[in-house]
Amino acid sequence: MHWPVEAATEVLPLPEVNQRRLAQDLRMLAHIGASPGGGINRLAFTAEEREAHSYVAARMREAGLTVRGDAIGNTFGCRPGGREGLPAIVLGSHLDSIYEGGQFDGTVGVVGALEAVRALNEQNIATLHPIIAVAFAAEEGARFGASNLGSRALVGDLPQEELRRLHDGNGTSVAVAIQQLGFPLKEIPTCRWDSRQVGAFVELHIEQSAGLETLRKPVGIVDAIGAATRLRINLIGRPDHSGATSMSLRRDALAAAAEIVLNVERIARETAGRNTVATVGKLNVKPGVITVVPGEVEMDIDIRDIDADMKDIATSAMEAMVHEVARRRGIQERIELLTHQLPSTLAMWTREAIRGVCQEMGVDYRVLPSGAGHDARVMADLAPAAMILVRNKSGISHSPAEWVEMSDIVLGVQVLTNTVLKLDDALAQRRGEGKHP
Repeated sequence: MHWPVEAATEVLPLPEVNQRRLAQDLRMLAHIGASPGGGINRLAFTAEEREAHSYVAARMREAGLTVRGDAIGNTFGCRPGGREGLPAIVLGSHLDSIYEGGQFDGTVGVVGALEAVRALNEQNIATLHPIIAVAFAAEEGARFGASNLGSRALVGDLPQEELRRLHDGNGTSVAVAIQQLGFPLKEIPTCRWDSRQVGAFVELHIEQSAGLETLRKPVGIVDAIGAATRLRINLIGRPDHSGATSMSLRRDALAAAAEIVLNVERIARETAGRNTVATVGKLNVKPGVITVVPGEVEMDIDIRDIDADMKDIATSAMEAMVHEVARRRGIQERIELLTHQLPSTLAMWTREAIRGVCQEMGVDYRVLPSGAGHDARVMADLAPAAMILVRNKSGISHSPAEWVEMSDIVLGVQVLTNTVLKLDDALAQRRGEGKHP
């Protein structure tokens, strides 16, 4: 990958974020995939997700960035650096959503990355390192059960077998969905980046809980990102007449599922670590008729922790519990591993760069882990990564009720913008160079 180059200039006063422009971009993206109920439906590899990427690509071009995409659907806008051959500082997040999601999740990080570059442009502030604003594809696992497909392609962790194996609720595989949008499946391996191309990655994101709001802190600096293990459980019982079948003769798949759901909650609370969480977020019942004892259930379990060992303990306990419940109730069971991710501890020096910016700006912050998964967790396998969290006034995410104040978003983008300059200097110093030798 070759980046255009221009001569470095002296750094002028710190850039200021344009709130009106930032709000306009967020407002326009909130219309794409909007439902009558106020939620956002921009699922991975859908026309709505691609429309959002097209909108962002157009704004990148207006900002003078060199825009390109790749075979998995990621969108990149590159601002040249002042010295040839240096690794890039990469900023961004995702544009896809869950079913009936919120308008800020992911989007704030993409628009924030773009606005950071525009702010630098308006002050004619050059950086030694190129800056790449990225909108990742398919971060959410809502459609296919696996997350971070766009960023995983960049780090070379997206085998074609997985793309063919994972299906949505309509039976469409990831591979088919990608090809239906015109992306060449066979070229996905070419999406992989060389780690030498990236000096640092920073993701701006809303907090997906009320931690910062409770602490009355507008900004969070993430030190560790949790990861998910996801299981799909198929329970096969026997459909029977709901009136004519005695309770002692039933092999009720839904009753078995109900017991499993409660035990998932119990294991997460009592058996695993203090940061372990587990959710049964999907339950499909067949035949789904009030007069028929349920004969089949498909259920998805999401298990997360910032401690890999604790997550593995919880997963093993839940698998053993499913086998025991099924055996005792005369139900056949099948357990499929949808995804297994490892938590990530983010680089200390990138966190210190953000901390330094917050201190210089007089911004009150808190260092904290993120239980939610992010593209930054994946990108940390490629380069030193960092995350800036913006306070969530609602404390709610993955919901139409998600709400973040514009003043907090602007502050987060300002911290991101100044962090770019801090990282640009830090990367030069780590090579033993001055900023402008």
